[in-house]
Amino acid sequence: MDCWYLHVPRIPLIEDLTSGPIPAGSVLIVEYDPASQWYNASVTMTAGWVRTGGRIDYSALSQPPDDVRAQLRRLGLDLESLEKDGRLIFTDWYTPTLGQKSRERDSHSLKVADLSIYLAQAHLRHEPEPDLLMMTDDESTFARFNDERPWMELELTRFIPGYKVRKQRA
Repeated sequence: MDCWYLHVPRIPLIEDLTSGPIPAGSVLIVEYDPASQWYNASVTMTAGWVRTGGRIDYSALSQPPDDVRAQLRRLGLDLESLEKDGRLIFTDWYTPTLGQKSRERDSHSLKVADLSIYLAQAHLRHEPEPDLLMMTDDESTFARFNDERPWMELELTRFIPGYKVRKQRA
């Protein structure tokens, strides 16, 4: 077992279903029925990860970040402290889908061409972050703004390799 397992939190709900820790750099894709409880599960996993010492970047695509914050507050998290310490980061993809500018520190275009440039630069300047979990509530939102082939190419050539290089879990 590699040493980065020793001090990295467990992914609640997901690792309960596995025979061991999920290695840093892993990408898990959850397919779910729209009527399922995935959004509640993603918020529960977020709260559990942070409570056990991890950091999280929650990508809100299907709902405003403030709605996710309200859910996390109901689970007892001190969001102001967590966000100030950099343990909880929100990336707002939702507001740009409405054609508006986000108030969040992290917000990006949903267009493949813009994201490809951003991700190429971002991956070059980041160190490994095995305690950072990337949580995305609904990546199908990207399909509304991009053709499938370029979107899949972006996932395979930018997102996934970046997670592996930085030893993040997504």
